[in-house]
Formats: sequence, C-alpha cells, structure tokens
Amino acid sequence: MSLPETLVPALAATPTTRDKDARETSTGCRERATADTARSLVMDTANGRLIFEKSAANWTKRADMLHRIETGIEARLRAPQPVAQLQVELTTAEIAEDAAFVRFG
Repeated sequence: MSLPETLVPALAATPTTRDKDARETSTGCRERATADTARSLVMDTANGRLIFEKSAANWTKRADMLHRIETGIEARLRAPQPVAQLQVELTTAEIAEDAAFVRFG
C-alpha cells in the first residue's frame, strides 16, 4: 500500500510523546492528527487503523478547542482597554462643604 505524497512528510515527522509544547497549541495538535492519519494508512490490521483514526479525531477536536481559546485570547488582547478611573483630589473647602451635609444619628 502506498501513501499519498502529502502524508509522507507527516509520517516521517511524527511528534514524540514528550513533546508537550506541540500538545499545547492548535497547530501542534493538527500536526499530530496528520501524523496519526498517516500512521492509520500504513497499519496492517483493522484495529491498528481504528486506533490511529480515533487518535487523529481526538487530536483534531483538541486542536479545534485550543484554536477557539487562542483566538479568544487574541481578541481580548486587541480589545480596547477600559480607561482608568480618574483620581480627583478634593480641596479643603470641598471637604468642609461635604461634611456640612452629613447628619450624625
């Protein structure tokens, strides 16, 4: 069985299980999904193909979730930031005027 030419590089560049950085980005998860899809095509048994197809589907779901999170973070960073509240200093006369209206119980 021969692989489509587009999947040969994915199979050669299979990420390792210790590659945690790749698991934390949508791009890395998509690369792992592509690699697992390529592996499923060269499996001799139906069970082997099924395992890698399920793995590829799970990596794709994770990539989609991380992509939504990444784009949400980017959107919040681009959003206009609230204007800091103005700090107003009262003069002595203004403080005295305000105190005149205070009623003590």
